[in-house]
Amino acid sequence: METSADNAVIVTTEDLAMKAAVEQARATIDIFYAALKDPKPGQSSFFIKARFENAGNAVHIWLADIDIHQHPATGVVSNDTGIASLACMDRVAFYPEQISDWMYKRDGQLVGGFTTQVLRRAQARQNSLISSQYDA
Repeated sequence: METSADNAVIVTTEDLAMKAAVEQARATIDIFYAALKDPKPGQSSFFIKARFENAGNAVHIWLADIDIHQHPATGVVSNDTGIASLACMDRVAFYPEQISDWMYKRDGQLVGGFTTQVLRRAQARQNSLISSQYDA
């Protein structure tokens, strides 16, 4: 994995860990929906990551303020995207096949966030490699 000039993480379509994370998120999306529909004390910060196309490239964007009571569902873009048609704080529609991840907090701990976990592990490995270069 590498980072672009605008700090977006670039993931190739051959990245098996990321593919597995997306599959896991899609297979467990009902856990997210159940918590979103009836949040328990300590559950907060509900997000869905959805795939959007931009000039032939896939861009995965975190959406907040999820509304699943309409079809298609909608969410609010929660970060700068680098895409003119998808600005931070825009409400956008998404379909189930666009979902690549989901997450929320339960008592301050991450639930879901499968792609985030892959990225964190990759960053930790990279930091370890850099650190070991200076330890020699």
